[in-house]
Amino acid sequence: IIKNDSFSTIKSSSFPLGFSKNRKFETIPFNLSEGSIMLLYTDGIIESLNEEGEMLGNEGFLELVRNAYSKNLEEFHKNLFSLYNQWAVNQNDDLTFVFIKRKINA
Repeated sequence: IIKNDSFSTIKSSSFPLGFSKNRKFETIPFNLSEGSIMLLYTDGIIESLNEEGEMLGNEGFLELVRNAYSKNLEEFHKNLFSLYNQWAVNQNDDLTFVFIKRKINA
């Protein structure tokens, strides 16, 4: 969840979508305040490798998100892919981002 310059993560012990057939999901309540952005992503970015064969990982991804952040979702998306493309040299899995921004009520 991103609100201005504040970044927080929602941690889940559930397996990813599509992992197995009859699995159970956990419910995690959270507040998406006005103007906040929720970024959903697939594990392909976390598992991507750089020139040295190092995996990006969760901390590396959070750093990319911080550096790419913009209140404008198109700009945020463009920045994130640009930084990712500068970092990664090997991508063997899907790469998907979903940006959800809560409208500011006027």
